[in-house]
Amino acid sequence: MRRSLDEQLISSDVDLDKRIVRQSGWVALSYGGHHVAVVAAMLVLVRLIDPKAFGVVALTWVVVTVAVEIQGAGVVSALVYRQGDIRPLLPSAFGFLLLSSAFVYGAIFITAPLISELFNTPSLTKVVRIMGLLVPLTALGHVSSGLLERDLDFRSRAKADVAAAISQV
Repeated sequence: MRRSLDEQLISSDVDLDKRIVRQSGWVALSYGGHHVAVVAAMLVLVRLIDPKAFGVVALTWVVVTVAVEIQGAGVVSALVYRQGDIRPLLPSAFGFLLLSSAFVYGAIFITAPLISELFNTPSLTKVVRIMGLLVPLTALGHVSSGLLERDLDFRSRAKADVAAAISQV
């Protein structure tokens, strides 16, 4: 016997609810694993470098984090929430993210001396310019991360996020 449309919708809502609940643990692992790796990296850095150098690295992380957030420009969110087939949009999204990350890195490179002067830390210029390269490197994974989020495949995304955080250590 064929199920009515209402029964199919209710069934698909229940299946979606179960899937979301199952995947929420992976989201927690992703965020938690990322933050544990960052804290571990900071603890290692505290032991390896002098406090002034640690301050330079911490200031640089602030600049890089802000730059990564600016660079995304909502493209990943648009891919996640867009209805229908997004495959034709993927090359454009990837290209935009690469171009915007190159632009943002260029802005970081040019403004690094100003940032250094703002914080009265001459050594910050070189460190910001080098760690700023993380912006285009991060952009390489945005589209695939968005696809995993769109498909509610937070297990794979958690593995990738934790591996990326560990590799930055």
